[in-house]
Amino acid sequence: MFNDFRWEDGRHKIQRQALSEWLSRAKNVVIIELGAGLDIPTVRHYGEILGWPLIRINPRDSELGSSQGVSLPMGAMDGLKAIYSEVKSI
Repeated sequence: MFNDFRWEDGRHKIQRQALSEWLSRAKNVVIIELGAGLDIPTVRHYGEILGWPLIRINPRDSELGSSQGVSLPMGAMDGLKAIYSEVKSI
C-alpha cells in the first residue's frame, strides 16, 4: 500500500477481524469525512459499498458526487461544531 515495503500482514488481519466484529454490531452508521476531499476516497467508497450516508466537511472539495449525505463547505472544526449544535438541539 503506497509502496510500503514493511507491510505487516498480521496487524492487518487483526484490524480486519476487529472491523468485521464491529460491523456485525453497528447500527445507524454515518461517515464523517474531514478534509479528505477527492484525493483520498477510501472511507467514502467503503461507506458507499455499505450504503452509509456521508457528511463531508471540506472547504474546497465539498461536493458529494454520487454519495448520499450532507456537504458542509467549511473547515473541520467549524463543521463538527455545527453538527454538535444540531444534535444537542434534538
